[in-house]
Amino acid sequence: MQHFKRLLWFILLLDTIISADGFSIEEIQVTPAGLSQAFYSVVPLGSNVVVETHIVTGEAPVFLSKPTIVERTGGKISITIFPATGGIELSSSLRERNDIGALPLGDYLLDVTIHPPPFEDTGTTNLWHIVSIRPRLEVQRRSEGLLIRWPLVASRYLLEVADASIRPLQWHGFPTVPQQDDTHFFVADRAVNKFQIYRLRQRPRGGPR
Repeated sequence: MQHFKRLLWFILLLDTIISADGFSIEEIQVTPAGLSQAFYSVVPLGSNVVVETHIVTGEAPVFLSKPTIVERTGGKISITIFPATGGIELSSSLRERNDIGALPLGDYLLDVTIHPPPFEDTGTTNLWHIVSIRPRLEVQRRSEGLLIRWPLVASRYLLEVADASIRPLQWHGFPTVPQQDDTHFFVADRAVNKFQIYRLRQRPRGGPR
C-alpha cells in the first residue's frame, strides 16, 4: 500500500493536462465509487467497475480509429485508447466507457493511455488513477438492535465503532467477537445510540488475524 501512496503523491503534483499530438485526457471517472477524487477512487467489493475517459482535442472532431484495448496484469489495469480526428463527427470531445468487471479486494493502478495515429511513431499520453476495492459494511436495523455484516473475504479487516458526537472521532475495536455464516462475518449491537457509527479497518500485513 505504501508504494501506492507514494505514487498518488507524485500524481497529485501534476497540475496540467498532459497531451499528445493535440489530444488530451481531461478526466477519468470510475463508477460506482463510494469516494472519488481526481486520481483516487474507492469502490465497494462486488461492484462492477466502469472506467470512463474524457478525451478532448480542441476544435477538431474526434472518434475512435480502432477498438480500445483493456488488459489486467496483477495489480495493474491498462486501457489503451486510439483516438483520431476527421470524419463526420461533430464533437471535439469523446467519452470512452470501458467495463472492467468486479475486482478482488486490493489496490489497483489504472493506467489510461491515448495513442493517436500514426500509431507506430507518434507520442502517447498516460494518466494514472488508483482504484481501491474495499469491503462493503452492511448495517441492518432489527427489533433487538443492529445487525452488522461484512463479507468473509475481508478476513483481514476489523470492525470499529465510534461516537459521532465526540470530536475528534475516537475509534475502538468492537467488543464482540464476530460470528460467521456461509458468506459473511456478523455481530449484533444491542446497545445502540443514535450517534454511533461503524467502519472496517484493515489489519497491517504481518499482524495477527
